[in-house]
Amino acid sequence: MQSLERPRKLRLAAVADDYTGASDLAGMLYAEGAKTLQTFGISQAPLPAGYDAIVVSLKTRSCPAEAAQQQTREAMRQLAKLDPRQWQFKYCSTFDSTDAGNLGPVIDTMLDELRGSFTVAVPALPVNGRKQYLGHLFVNGQLLAESPLRHHPLNPMTDSNLVRHLQRQTKRRVGLVPLETVRAGETAVREEFGRLNRVGTQIALVDAIDDHDLAVIGRACRGLGLVTGGSGIGAAIGRTWGRPKPAPFRDRPHTERTTLILSGSCSPQTLKQVERLKSAGFPILQLDPMKLEKLPALQKKARKLIADGGSVAIVSSAEPDKQTAAAGERIEAAFAKLAASVPAEQVIAAGGETSGAVVQALGIEAVAITGVIDPGVPSLQSLGGRPLRLALKSGNFGSDDFFLAALEHLERT
Repeated sequence: MQSLERPRKLRLAAVADDYTGASDLAGMLYAEGAKTLQTFGISQAPLPAGYDAIVVSLKTRSCPAEAAQQQTREAMRQLAKLDPRQWQFKYCSTFDSTDAGNLGPVIDTMLDELRGSFTVAVPALPVNGRKQYLGHLFVNGQLLAESPLRHHPLNPMTDSNLVRHLQRQTKRRVGLVPLETVRAGETAVREEFGRLNRVGTQIALVDAIDDHDLAVIGRACRGLGLVTGGSGIGAAIGRTWGRPKPAPFRDRPHTERTTLILSGSCSPQTLKQVERLKSAGFPILQLDPMKLEKLPALQKKARKLIADGGSVAIVSSAEPDKQTAAAGERIEAAFAKLAASVPAEQVIAAGGETSGAVVQALGIEAVAITGVIDPGVPSLQSLGGRPLRLALKSGNFGSDDFFLAALEHLERT
Protein backbone atom coordinates (compact mmCIF):
# COMPACT_ATOMS: atom_id res chain seq x y z
CA MET A 1 0.00 0.00 0.00
CA GLN A 2 1.46 3.34 -1.02
CA SER A 3 1.94 5.80 1.84
CA LEU A 4 0.60 9.30 1.39
CA GLU A 5 3.00 12.07 2.45
CA ARG A 6 1.29 15.01 4.09
CA PRO A 7 1.77 18.31 2.23
CA ARG A 8 4.59 20.38 3.67
CA LYS A 9 3.55 23.29 5.83
CA LEU A 10 5.36 26.54 5.04
CA ARG A 11 7.65 26.83 8.04
CA LEU A 12 9.42 30.06 7.14
CA ALA A 13 8.37 33.04 5.03
CA ALA A 14 11.34 35.32 4.48
CA VAL A 15 11.54 38.79 2.95
CA ALA A 16 15.06 39.77 1.87
CA ASP A 17 16.23 43.30 1.10
CA ASP A 18 18.35 42.32 -1.90
CA TYR A 19 18.70 39.46 -4.38
CA THR A 20 22.09 38.08 -3.36
CA GLY A 21 21.08 38.19 0.30
CA ALA A 22 17.98 36.19 -0.55
CA SER A 23 20.11 33.59 -2.37
CA ASP A 24 22.42 33.49 0.65
CA LEU A 25 19.52 32.55 2.94
CA ALA A 26 17.95 30.17 0.43
CA GLY A 27 21.25 28.33 0.01
CA MET A 28 21.75 28.03 3.76
CA LEU A 29 18.25 26.59 4.18
CA TYR A 30 18.85 24.18 1.30
CA ALA A 31 22.04 22.98 3.03
CA GLU A 32 19.92 22.19 6.11
CA GLY A 33 17.63 19.99 4.01
CA ALA A 34 14.78 22.49 3.62
CA LYS A 35 12.85 22.47 0.37
CA THR A 36 13.28 26.13 -0.58
CA LEU A 37 11.93 28.43 -3.26
CA GLN A 38 13.38 31.86 -4.05
CA THR A 39 11.21 34.39 -5.86
CA PHE A 40 12.13 37.78 -7.30
CA GLY A 41 9.93 40.78 -6.67
CA ILE A 42 6.30 40.65 -5.59
CA SER A 43 4.54 37.87 -7.45
CA GLN A 44 1.16 38.56 -8.99
CA ALA A 45 0.49 34.84 -9.30
CA PRO A 46 -0.35 32.63 -6.30
CA LEU A 47 2.76 31.30 -4.56
CA PRO A 48 3.04 27.49 -4.66
CA ALA A 49 2.52 25.29 -1.61
CA GLY A 50 4.69 22.33 -0.67
CA TYR A 51 7.84 24.17 0.41
CA ASP A 52 9.50 24.40 3.81
CA ALA A 53 10.62 27.96 3.09
CA ILE A 54 9.97 30.68 0.55
CA VAL A 55 12.38 33.61 0.27
CA VAL A 56 11.05 36.69 -1.51
CA SER A 57 13.82 38.87 -2.97
CA LEU A 58 13.26 42.61 -2.95
CA LYS A 59 15.56 45.50 -3.83
CA THR A 60 14.89 47.60 -0.75
CA ARG A 61 18.24 47.96 0.98
CA SER A 62 19.00 51.42 -0.37
CA CYS A 63 15.70 52.75 -1.69
CA PRO A 64 13.64 55.38 0.22
CA ALA A 65 12.37 53.96 3.52
CA GLU A 66 8.71 54.49 2.60
CA ALA A 67 9.16 52.44 -0.59
CA ALA A 68 10.96 49.67 1.34
CA GLN A 69 8.11 49.54 3.85
CA GLN A 70 5.42 49.42 1.17
CA GLN A 71 7.13 46.65 -0.83
CA THR A 72 7.72 44.63 2.34
CA ARG A 73 4.07 45.01 3.32
CA GLU A 74 2.94 43.80 -0.13
CA ALA A 75 5.29 40.80 -0.02
CA MET A 76 4.07 39.84 3.45
CA ARG A 77 0.43 39.95 2.40
CA GLN A 78 1.19 37.65 -0.53
CA LEU A 79 3.11 35.21 1.69
CA ALA A 80 0.46 35.34 4.42
CA LYS A 81 -1.90 33.40 2.13
CA LEU A 82 0.26 30.32 2.84
CA ASP A 83 -0.10 30.78 6.61
CA PRO A 84 3.62 30.47 7.50
CA ARG A 85 4.61 29.36 10.98
CA GLN A 86 7.41 31.94 11.25
CA TRP A 87 8.71 35.02 9.46
CA GLN A 88 12.18 36.42 8.82
CA PHE A 89 13.40 39.78 7.60
CA LYS A 90 16.69 38.89 5.94
CA TYR A 91 19.37 41.59 5.64
CA CYS A 92 23.12 41.57 5.14
CA SER A 93 25.40 40.23 7.85
CA THR A 94 27.25 43.55 7.67
CA PHE A 95 24.05 45.36 8.76
CA ASP A 96 24.71 48.05 6.16
CA SER A 97 22.15 50.82 6.27
CA THR A 98 22.03 54.54 6.96
CA ASP A 99 20.66 56.39 9.98
CA ALA A 100 17.49 56.98 7.94
CA GLY A 101 16.94 53.25 7.36
CA ASN A 102 16.09 50.84 6.03
CA LEU A 103 16.51 48.18 8.70
CA GLY A 104 14.59 49.91 11.49
CA PRO A 105 11.64 51.03 9.32
CA VAL A 106 11.22 47.58 7.76
CA ILE A 107 11.44 45.81 11.14
CA ASP A 108 8.80 48.23 12.42
CA THR A 109 6.59 47.48 9.42
CA MET A 110 6.86 43.72 9.87
CA LEU A 111 6.12 43.89 13.60
CA ASP A 112 3.13 46.14 12.89
CA GLU A 113 1.86 43.84 10.16
CA LEU A 114 2.13 40.81 12.47
CA ARG A 115 0.92 42.76 15.52
CA GLY A 116 4.06 41.60 17.30
CA SER A 117 5.63 43.10 20.40
CA PHE A 118 9.14 41.63 20.25
CA THR A 119 11.75 40.39 17.80
CA VAL A 120 15.48 39.80 17.60
CA ALA A 121 18.23 41.09 15.31
CA VAL A 122 20.96 38.52 14.61
CA PRO A 123 23.26 39.63 11.78
CA ALA A 124 26.21 37.39 12.78
CA LEU A 125 27.52 34.97 10.14
CA PRO A 126 30.71 33.46 11.60
CA VAL A 127 31.41 31.25 8.57
CA ASN A 128 32.01 34.45 6.60
CA GLY A 129 33.81 36.37 9.35
CA ARG A 130 30.86 38.39 10.69
CA LYS A 131 30.74 38.21 14.48
CA GLN A 132 28.90 40.27 17.08
CA TYR A 133 30.22 40.81 20.61
CA LEU A 134 28.75 43.21 23.20
CA GLY A 135 26.60 44.63 20.43
CA HIS A 136 29.59 45.48 18.23
CA LEU A 137 29.99 43.90 14.80
CA PHE A 138 33.35 42.62 13.61
CA VAL A 139 34.15 41.83 9.97
CA ASN A 140 37.06 39.43 9.58
CA GLY A 141 38.48 40.54 12.93
CA GLN A 142 38.05 44.27 12.33
CA LEU A 143 35.43 46.47 13.89
CA LEU A 144 32.79 47.24 11.27
CA ALA A 145 33.59 50.96 11.28
CA GLU A 146 37.28 50.19 10.67
CA SER A 147 36.65 47.66 7.88
CA PRO A 148 36.32 48.38 4.13
CA LEU A 149 32.54 48.66 4.72
CA ARG A 150 33.11 52.18 6.10
CA HIS A 151 33.62 53.21 2.44
CA HIS A 152 30.44 51.56 1.09
CA PRO A 153 29.18 53.89 -1.69
CA LEU A 154 25.50 53.64 -0.68
CA ASN A 155 25.50 52.66 3.01
CA PRO A 156 28.84 53.59 4.60
CA MET A 157 29.10 51.87 7.99
CA THR A 158 30.74 54.25 10.46
CA ASP A 159 29.36 52.90 13.75
CA SER A 160 30.27 49.40 14.94
CA ASN A 161 27.78 49.55 17.83
CA LEU A 162 24.70 47.97 16.27
CA VAL A 163 22.44 48.71 19.23
CA ARG A 164 23.17 52.42 18.86
CA HIS A 165 23.04 52.25 15.06
CA LEU A 166 19.64 50.52 14.95
CA GLN A 167 18.19 52.73 17.69
CA ARG A 168 18.67 55.75 15.41
CA GLN A 169 16.35 54.08 12.86
CA THR A 170 13.38 53.14 15.05
CA LYS A 171 11.19 54.52 17.83
CA ARG A 172 11.00 51.04 19.36
CA ARG A 173 13.45 50.42 22.19
CA VAL A 174 16.50 48.41 21.12
CA GLY A 175 18.36 46.19 23.59
CA LEU A 176 21.06 43.52 23.76
CA VAL A 177 21.35 39.86 24.69
CA PRO A 178 25.08 39.56 25.51
CA LEU A 179 27.29 36.59 24.70
CA GLU A 180 27.43 35.42 28.31
CA THR A 181 23.65 34.87 28.23
CA VAL A 182 23.89 33.01 24.93
CA ARG A 183 26.62 30.79 26.39
CA ALA A 184 24.31 30.02 29.34
CA GLY A 185 22.04 28.15 26.92
CA GLU A 186 18.68 28.18 25.18
CA THR A 187 16.57 28.57 28.33
CA ALA A 188 18.60 31.54 29.55
CA VAL A 189 18.27 33.24 26.18
CA ARG A 190 14.51 32.68 26.05
CA GLU A 191 14.13 34.01 29.59
CA GLU A 192 16.15 37.11 28.64
CA PHE A 193 13.82 37.67 25.67
CA GLY A 194 10.91 37.70 28.11
CA ARG A 195 12.65 39.99 30.60
CA LEU A 196 13.64 42.50 27.92
CA ASN A 197 10.13 42.57 26.52
CA ARG A 198 8.61 43.15 29.96
CA VAL A 199 10.78 46.25 30.50
CA GLY A 200 9.78 47.69 27.12
CA THR A 201 12.49 46.42 24.74
CA GLN A 202 10.98 45.36 21.43
CA ILE A 203 14.08 44.62 19.32
CA ALA A 204 17.06 42.76 20.81
CA LEU A 205 20.46 42.46 19.14
CA VAL A 206 21.88 39.04 20.08
CA ASP A 207 25.63 38.38 20.32
CA ALA A 208 27.09 35.42 18.42
CA ILE A 209 30.70 34.63 17.53
CA ASP A 210 30.46 31.02 16.34
CA ASP A 211 27.97 28.55 14.88
CA HIS A 212 27.28 27.02 18.30
CA ASP A 213 26.01 30.41 19.46
CA LEU A 214 23.73 30.62 16.43
CA ALA A 215 22.40 27.13 17.15
CA VAL A 216 21.48 28.17 20.70
CA ILE A 217 19.77 31.33 19.44
CA GLY A 218 17.94 29.39 16.72
CA ARG A 219 16.42 27.02 19.29
CA ALA A 220 15.52 29.94 21.57
CA CYS A 221 13.72 31.67 18.68
CA ARG A 222 11.36 28.78 17.90
CA GLY A 223 8.42 30.53 19.55
CA LEU A 224 8.98 33.95 17.98
CA GLY A 225 6.64 35.00 15.20
CA LEU A 226 9.33 37.18 13.59
CA VAL A 227 13.11 36.97 13.56
CA THR A 228 15.41 39.37 11.73
CA GLY A 229 19.01 38.88 10.71
CA GLY A 230 21.42 37.29 8.30
CA SER A 231 21.43 33.85 6.76
CA GLY A 232 23.17 32.39 9.82
CA ILE A 233 20.12 32.67 12.06
CA GLY A 234 17.90 31.44 9.22
CA ALA A 235 20.04 28.32 8.85
CA ALA A 236 20.02 27.78 12.63
CA ILE A 237 16.22 27.90 12.64
CA GLY A 238 16.08 25.56 9.64
CA ARG A 239 18.29 23.10 11.52
CA THR A 240 15.61 22.74 14.20
CA TRP A 241 13.20 21.28 11.61
CA GLY A 242 15.16 18.02 11.44
CA ARG A 243 15.13 17.66 7.66
CA PRO A 244 17.63 15.20 6.10
CA LYS A 245 20.47 17.14 4.51
CA PRO A 246 20.99 16.90 0.74
CA ALA A 247 23.46 14.37 -0.58
CA PRO A 248 27.04 15.65 -0.95
CA PHE A 249 27.95 17.16 -4.31
CA ARG A 250 29.22 14.28 -6.43
CA ASP A 251 31.55 14.26 -9.38
CA ARG A 252 29.09 14.57 -12.26
CA PRO A 253 29.96 14.57 -15.96
CA HIS A 254 31.41 17.86 -17.10
CA THR A 255 29.23 19.71 -19.65
CA GLU A 256 30.64 22.74 -21.42
CA ARG A 257 28.12 25.57 -21.41
CA THR A 258 28.36 29.18 -22.49
CA THR A 259 28.75 31.42 -19.46
CA LEU A 260 28.35 35.14 -18.92
CA ILE A 261 29.98 36.59 -15.80
CA LEU A 262 28.89 40.10 -14.81
CA SER A 263 30.82 41.71 -11.97
CA GLY A 264 29.72 45.14 -10.76
CA SER A 265 31.01 44.85 -7.20
CA CYS A 266 33.95 46.98 -6.10
CA SER A 267 34.52 45.00 -2.89
CA PRO A 268 38.13 43.94 -2.21
CA GLN A 269 37.11 40.27 -2.22
CA THR A 270 35.44 40.46 -5.63
CA LEU A 271 38.42 42.35 -7.06
CA LYS A 272 40.67 39.56 -5.83
CA GLN A 273 38.36 36.96 -7.41
CA VAL A 274 38.48 38.81 -10.73
CA GLU A 275 42.28 38.79 -10.64
CA ARG A 276 42.27 35.00 -10.08
CA LEU A 277 39.92 34.60 -13.05
CA LYS A 278 42.16 36.80 -15.20
CA SER A 279 45.29 34.85 -14.22
CA ALA A 280 43.54 31.64 -15.31
CA GLY A 281 43.28 33.06 -18.83
CA PHE A 282 39.52 33.64 -18.81
CA PRO A 283 38.43 36.30 -21.35
CA ILE A 284 37.60 39.53 -19.52
CA LEU A 285 36.14 42.75 -20.92
CA GLN A 286 36.21 46.01 -18.98
CA LEU A 287 33.14 48.19 -18.52
CA ASP A 288 33.91 51.84 -17.81
CA PRO A 289 30.84 53.52 -16.25
CA MET A 290 32.14 56.90 -17.41
CA LYS A 291 32.33 55.76 -21.05
CA LEU A 292 29.01 54.02 -21.64
CA GLU A 293 28.98 55.23 -25.24
CA LYS A 294 31.29 52.24 -25.82
CA LEU A 295 28.67 49.79 -24.54
CA PRO A 296 27.46 48.69 -28.03
CA ALA A 297 31.01 47.67 -28.98
CA LEU A 298 31.33 45.77 -25.71
CA GLN A 299 28.05 43.98 -26.39
CA LYS A 300 29.24 43.00 -29.86
CA LYS A 301 32.49 41.50 -28.53
CA ALA A 302 30.67 39.60 -25.80
CA ARG A 303 28.03 38.21 -28.18
CA LYS A 304 30.74 36.98 -30.56
CA LEU A 305 32.56 35.13 -27.78
CA ILE A 306 29.30 33.49 -26.67
CA ALA A 307 28.23 32.69 -30.25
CA ASP A 308 31.55 30.92 -30.81
CA GLY A 309 30.65 28.58 -27.95
CA GLY A 310 32.84 30.31 -25.40
CA SER A 311 32.35 32.39 -22.28
CA VAL A 312 33.17 35.90 -21.15
CA ALA A 313 33.40 38.01 -18.02
CA ILE A 314 32.44 41.69 -18.09
CA VAL A 315 33.85 43.63 -15.16
CA SER A 316 33.28 47.18 -14.00
CA SER A 317 36.54 49.11 -14.01
CA ALA A 318 35.40 51.64 -11.39
CA GLU A 319 37.91 51.84 -8.54
CA PRO A 320 36.46 51.47 -5.01
CA ASP A 321 37.35 55.03 -4.02
CA LYS A 322 35.69 56.37 -7.19
CA GLN A 323 32.53 54.27 -6.88
CA THR A 324 29.60 56.61 -6.20
CA ALA A 325 25.84 56.13 -6.11
CA ALA A 326 25.59 57.73 -9.57
CA ALA A 327 28.30 55.43 -10.95
CA GLY A 328 26.54 52.48 -9.35
CA GLU A 329 23.28 53.34 -11.12
CA ARG A 330 25.08 53.58 -14.47
CA ILE A 331 26.78 50.23 -13.90
CA GLU A 332 23.48 48.64 -12.89
CA ALA A 333 21.74 49.87 -16.04
CA ALA A 334 24.64 48.77 -18.25
CA PHE A 335 24.73 45.27 -16.79
CA ALA A 336 20.96 44.96 -17.25
CA LYS A 337 21.41 45.71 -20.97
CA LEU A 338 24.29 43.24 -21.22
CA ALA A 339 22.33 40.46 -19.50
CA ALA A 340 19.39 40.97 -21.85
CA SER A 341 21.45 41.19 -25.04
CA VAL A 342 24.21 38.58 -24.53
CA PRO A 343 22.52 35.14 -24.41
CA ALA A 344 24.30 32.45 -22.40
CA GLU A 345 23.33 29.16 -20.77
CA GLN A 346 24.80 30.18 -17.41
CA VAL A 347 25.01 33.58 -15.72
CA ILE A 348 27.15 34.46 -12.70
CA ALA A 349 26.59 37.90 -11.17
CA ALA A 350 28.70 39.56 -8.47
CA GLY A 351 27.30 42.39 -6.37
CA GLY A 352 23.85 42.85 -4.88
CA GLU A 353 22.72 45.70 -7.14
CA THR A 354 24.24 44.04 -10.21
CA SER A 355 22.50 40.76 -9.44
CA GLY A 356 19.16 42.49 -8.99
CA ALA A 357 19.49 44.29 -12.33
CA VAL A 358 20.55 41.09 -14.10
CA VAL A 359 17.68 38.98 -12.77
CA GLN A 360 15.13 41.66 -13.64
CA ALA A 361 16.56 42.04 -17.14
CA LEU A 362 16.36 38.28 -17.71
CA GLY A 363 12.74 38.23 -16.56
CA ILE A 364 13.30 35.47 -13.99
CA GLU A 365 10.51 35.22 -11.42
CA ALA A 366 11.62 32.22 -9.34
CA VAL A 367 14.48 29.75 -8.93
CA ALA A 368 15.08 26.41 -7.29
CA ILE A 369 18.21 25.87 -5.23
CA THR A 370 20.40 23.11 -6.72
CA GLY A 371 23.54 23.22 -4.59
CA VAL A 372 25.99 25.38 -2.66
CA ILE A 373 29.13 26.76 -4.32
CA ASP A 374 30.55 28.61 -1.31
CA PRO A 375 28.98 29.53 2.04
CA GLY A 376 26.22 32.01 1.25
CA VAL A 377 26.33 31.43 -2.52
CA PRO A 378 24.08 28.68 -3.91
CA SER A 379 23.66 27.50 -7.48
CA LEU A 380 20.22 28.23 -8.91
CA GLN A 381 17.97 26.90 -11.67
CA SER A 382 15.37 29.20 -13.19
CA LEU A 383 11.75 28.04 -13.07
CA GLY A 384 9.54 28.80 -16.04
CA GLY A 385 10.66 30.41 -19.27
CA ARG A 386 14.08 29.75 -20.77
CA PRO A 387 16.12 27.31 -18.63
CA LEU A 388 19.07 29.11 -17.10
CA ARG A 389 21.65 28.22 -14.47
CA LEU A 390 22.62 31.05 -12.14
CA ALA A 391 24.85 32.10 -9.28
CA LEU A 392 24.28 35.43 -7.50
CA LYS A 393 27.11 36.53 -5.24
CA SER A 394 27.26 39.29 -2.66
CA GLY A 395 30.36 41.42 -3.17
CA ASN A 396 32.28 40.26 -0.09
CA PHE A 397 31.30 36.57 -0.30
CA GLY A 398 33.13 33.64 -1.82
CA SER A 399 36.62 32.17 -1.76
CA ASP A 400 39.46 33.73 -3.72
CA ASP A 401 38.80 31.21 -6.52
CA PHE A 402 35.03 31.74 -6.44
CA PHE A 403 34.47 32.38 -10.16
CA LEU A 404 36.50 29.32 -11.15
CA ALA A 405 34.71 27.21 -8.55
CA ALA A 406 31.31 28.49 -9.73
CA LEU A 407 32.10 27.61 -13.35
CA GLU A 408 33.08 24.09 -12.33
CA HIS A 409 30.05 23.67 -10.09
CA LEU A 410 27.50 24.91 -12.61
CA GLU A 411 28.91 22.76 -15.39
CA ARG A 412 28.56 19.64 -13.22
CA THR A 413 25.10 20.44 -11.82
